Amino acid sequence: MNLAERYPKYSCYPPVPNWYSSNVTTVIEPHFFMYATRNYIVVLDLDTFKYFNSFIGASDKIHAIAGHEIFCFTGGEDKVVRSWNILHGTPITSHKLHSTAITALKCIRQGNVIISGDKSGKLVVAESFGNKRTSSTKVKSEITCISTVQYQNIDYVAVGYANGMVFVESIDENLETDTIYQLANDNDAVNSLDWQKVASADEWPLLATTTKRLAQICIWSFPSESKYSVLKLPPPPSQATEQQRSSVWVKLSWSPSDRFKIYISSYIGLIVPFDVSKRGKPRICNSERFDKHSRNVFTIDWLDHGNYFISTSLDKQIIKWAVKKVKRVQTIKAQSAYPYSMDIPNWNTGQVAIGLGDNSIKLWSFSNKNMIMNSKDPNEYYSAVVLWRGLQGRIEKVKYHPNREGVLAYGNEYGHLGLYDTINQRSKTFRVYHKSQGTPSIAWGLNLSQILEDDDMTDTMLSCGQDGRVHVYDSNKPQAPPINFNERLDEQNKSWALIQNAKANIHRCRLGIDGQAEFIAFGHTDGIVEVYQLCTLKLIYISNCQRQKITTLEWKRIKNKVWLASGCEEGVIAIHCISDIDIDTIKDVPITQTEGYCKLKGHNKKINDMTWSFHENEALIASAADDNFTIVWNIENKEIISLFDRHRSKVLSVCWDKMDHDKVFSGSEDRFIYHWNYKDFPCKTSEIKSLYDKERQLLNNNKNKRAAEVTSTVSTPGSNASSSPNPNKKRKSEVASVSIAGLKVSANTENTTSRTKKEHFCITIAKMILGEQEVETARNALLNQISKTQKEDPNIVKYTTIQAQESTYDLLFGDKNDMRRLIGIEVNRLYEEKDSETPSLSYSLKNDLVNDECVKLALNMMRSQYGELSAHETDTNSSYLMDWVTLALSPIDGKEAWLEKMKNQAEKMEKLKQYHLAATCFMASSCIYEAIDVYRRQEMYREAIALAKLRLPSVDPIVPTLFSEWASILQKGDQDQLAATCFLLSKVAGSIGNAINLLSRGDKESGLFWAGCLALAAKDVNADLRVKIWLEKINERYLRKSSSQQKQKEIQETQDDQKDQENKQSQDNQDINIEVIN
Repeated sequence: MNLAERYPKYSCYPPVPNWYSSNVTTVIEPHFFMYATRNYIVVLDLDTFKYFNSFIGASDKIHAIAGHEIFCFTGGEDKVVRSWNILHGTPITSHKLHSTAITALKCIRQGNVIISGDKSGKLVVAESFGNKRTSSTKVKSEITCISTVQYQNIDYVAVGYANGMVFVESIDENLETDTIYQLANDNDAVNSLDWQKVASADEWPLLATTTKRLAQICIWSFPSESKYSVLKLPPPPSQATEQQRSSVWVKLSWSPSDRFKIYISSYIGLIVPFDVSKRGKPRICNSERFDKHSRNVFTIDWLDHGNYFISTSLDKQIIKWAVKKVKRVQTIKAQSAYPYSMDIPNWNTGQVAIGLGDNSIKLWSFSNKNMIMNSKDPNEYYSAVVLWRGLQGRIEKVKYHPNREGVLAYGNEYGHLGLYDTINQRSKTFRVYHKSQGTPSIAWGLNLSQILEDDDMTDTMLSCGQDGRVHVYDSNKPQAPPINFNERLDEQNKSWALIQNAKANIHRCRLGIDGQAEFIAFGHTDGIVEVYQLCTLKLIYISNCQRQKITTLEWKRIKNKVWLASGCEEGVIAIHCISDIDIDTIKDVPITQTEGYCKLKGHNKKINDMTWSFHENEALIASAADDNFTIVWNIENKEIISLFDRHRSKVLSVCWDKMDHDKVFSGSEDRFIYHWNYKDFPCKTSEIKSLYDKERQLLNNNKNKRAAEVTSTVSTPGSNASSSPNPNKKRKSEVASVSIAGLKVSANTENTTSRTKKEHFCITIAKMILGEQEVETARNALLNQISKTQKEDPNIVKYTTIQAQESTYDLLFGDKNDMRRLIGIEVNRLYEEKDSETPSLSYSLKNDLVNDECVKLALNMMRSQYGELSAHETDTNSSYLMDWVTLALSPIDGKEAWLEKMKNQAEKMEKLKQYHLAATCFMASSCIYEAIDVYRRQEMYREAIALAKLRLPSVDPIVPTLFSEWASILQKGDQDQLAATCFLLSKVAGSIGNAINLLSRGDKESGLFWAGCLALAAKDVNADLRVKIWLEKINERYLRKSSSQQKQKEIQETQDDQKDQENKQSQDNQDINIEVIN
């Protein structure tokens, strides 16, 4: 079979095989080594370990696999035995005769028969591609391992159980099993067993068994069922810990070439052979120890007639050994954790550093002296060193120093930062760390001594934590305290700092420094991107074209252009052209850009990482996202040019190859790290389905296809469970569809009120703050900038004229009386809906969702109307009453006891997601602030504001605070006018600047007008520029209109010419006919 053309064009560093099972690897000679990792099957070339294929082999973790020729067989936690085509990764057949997880599996008779065992002790023998199947349960204990042998043309299977029993069964032509021998050595679980691979034709092969607890191996002879020999593991080394001594995993395997030699895994990863040629006198072969593993070895698989074997271990290594040379010939240091971050140094372009989620950093030398995978020595492709000393937690950021060889900066999930000397393998941790959970973003700032006025800051590293703090570290003095960079920025840009500080719970979360250390960019949790000139710390650029948290920032210089790319949680990438900025003309605060150079929309989930390519003449950027895709974009054409779809989970990291500029590395939560050429994956279709979804569909289709066949063959308890309806699913969907909102009328009016009316109301609020005369003067000043014809334009008249008209939309922002009116409207709505609602739900369902009675009760409590409390006196639902009976009786124990129980009940209701009931309990005990906090935590700001206005003094500072918090959340969505209104009502310094930016954010003509009006009234430094932007927008519309009219005129003239031509032709034809007649 020629497989050369079947290998994929891309390469892969695969994840580690599943641990604590000796049944998850297999060799199919002469082509493949296969293993299970989670619920995936990985197929590698047997000779070179080159990646061949991978596919989803089950819907849950795989515990056992087997293989023959091009077929693979799997079983695991999902209780299904499946057969697969290895070449295509497609399912062929399956059966579900097991009712518990499958723990062991083997194939016999050239892959035509599968033997599988499960946790209940059931043994199933089934045709791989036919319908003949049998099952039996001889021992009600978990089957831990299976080994098969053929003796005198009869197939036998040895079955090891968790209770220590070993049964030897014969298998006839009808697949029926018959117990031939039983071995009972101890009540300890059988961990591994194996038949002698080379035996005499007239003698039974020996059977070796080992258990989990006892560190000894028994070798059995048949038919006497006696112990042929007992082997004891060599003593553990003196440096072994108590845990290593007590947690040894013993795997045994007979040599295929030496009849009486057996290989056994021992303490701390040692593999040692025993010579058992003399009965009762085993001899350990100390000169043939295989000692390159450092943890328990789980599997041993032979190839090439016993000249080589492959072992896998808890130390994450997959090692191929040359038996005669007692030497390892190939090693894969597979990863068991997520590859969160990658970076390639300038001084060794054949090495990539990978930050992993198991407190380690892998240095993968994928190329050695320009010898890549297709070179003469492909074994070098997986060469890697794993750094772990001094590291803690998930290493989610790694960044090589641009100039200093061997210096790698890293950050972990706890907010700690450090430097790793990759040459000497030493770690230095910075003394000061970010106290908030989450990995800081990091960048090299190089020499900032002049701007920081500190001579020591000649080689700096900057970090931005999830707490919003920006630190500048001296990389030469990790123990020295860092400089607070936020303070330096705020000192130089006070007006902008005032605007930003007006936002509640919004702060910087990402940073990026361009390669020449000329600019520094920050991303905020509300989607704001800001750029500063590093030499002056002057703010030169602001963008609010993204609405969600910025997750990554990347710089690129090409063709005299300076590009900045920003990715965010909503999956949108914004490209900003920083080189187009005229820095000298920028005033105190630059105008916030609402569009940027372009937006790239291809991902539909969070962007996790981005990186620019090293091409000198092309602006290409690769992005990795939670949607399982890696996309390559051409920025100048603003299009997708490549889409890599081989990952089966969130893609966490991406990195361009510095040796081959067309290649990309990408790492995912599936733990695969792929190395691929972007030209091999052109994006051809707009409807893209992830590989995971495709494979799951194949899995489900195969399952449905075989369901009827399996059921008709063998009746298995619970086999129809998957097809039976699940009552909980319906209930879950019902719960999910219920809104937690209480003020639905108010929410609905926000959705139905036009943009223009919202803008008008925002300006009405502005008049109350800035003064009506000032706003009107500014409005007239703007209108005086346009012509008389433009002033009479219906569109301009509509959005520049404010008409006093009260609506429900306004009530939420009014005084206490307005709020009472709003609550009255909301309660009336609930009464009206009660007559048409469906029959009452059971209390168990009520307890999971917000029903109108709870909302009504909370709203009436807000306005101090307690008549609703008696509405439940006639409720005879005992479950409902029992929840409150203790609370009702608690006053007997005194007021303090009642208050304590009321607070406890409120906390309980909040945990049950009964937020209105929780707030009601707090209100009843006069804990108004606690009730407000219940709503705040759920971002139910309408309810929180209503409660604060009704039950607290009008001067209480919590109301402006609530508006500020709500505004910060609203601006992340498409509610800019409402967010602007809330910022004005927050009455915080800098809130007017935020309102101006939000009104202009949509780049609509009306919004630009009122943004300019507000800027003039507030004497904003950029007021004239904002007026200019509005005027340009009007002229642009008139130009489009004029162009459209001209185009229509040209079309009409063309049509008239065509008609005249047709008429002339018709007249000429008539003249010709007349001449012919004459």
